[in-house]
Amino acid sequence: AGDMRDNEIRSGHALSGFIQDELAITNRFTVNAGVRLESFNYNRRILRGRFPVNGATVVARLIFVGPPGA
Repeated sequence: AGDMRDNEIRSGHALSGFIQDELAITNRFTVNAGVRLESFNYNRRILRGRFPVNGATVVARLIFVGPPGA
C-alpha cells in the first residue's frame, strides 16, 4: 500500500567476448594468454508525474539518462 514513488523504464545491453590461446615453449613450459572485451550500455527513463513529498506537491519531468546522442 502507499503511493507509487518510482516510475522508470530501465534497460541495458551487454556484449562480451573472450579469446584464449596456449603456446608450448617446451614440453615442460606452456604459456596461456587470454583477452576479454566487454561493452555495456544502460538507459533510464524517469516517467514520474505529480506526487506529494512531505505535504507539498512536486512535479517531476521526463528525464532521459544515457549516452550522449542516444
